[in-house]
Amino acid sequence: MSITGYYDLILLLASSPPSWAILIACVFVILALCLSTFLVFEHLSAYKNPEEQKFLIGVILMVPCYAVESLVSLVDPSISVYFGILRDCYESFAMYCFGRYLVACLGMSFLNAFYFLWNVCVVSFALQQSYSLFSNIFFALA
Repeated sequence: MSITGYYDLILLLASSPPSWAILIACVFVILALCLSTFLVFEHLSAYKNPEEQKFLIGVILMVPCYAVESLVSLVDPSISVYFGILRDCYESFAMYCFGRYLVACLGMSFLNAFYFLWNVCVVSFALQQSYSLFSNIFFALA
């Protein structure tokens, strides 16, 4: 083995996480996978309100996604970027599921909820603009 080979070996051993950290992470990933699988199967076995439960399952599946991504990032940081992209995509889907779950719990249709949120945003924007206008006038007169 050449000198650069030893140097590469030392760099590999110095940059890799300790085996006890990987072992503990594996234990908790397996625990997270088991608990989330159990919770998904519990929701599927009592599937009495599908309009709400289908979105809850989408949110629950975020736990194994994060667990696996964290373990992969710990074991091999060079591919963590690719798993991070997948995690971010699923996170946006889970946020969509959570929003739809809230709409389903409130009993609105998605279109009614969209109109409601749009009106709230327009009103808050109008209030913000009028506040900034009046505060500018007030400070100009003072």
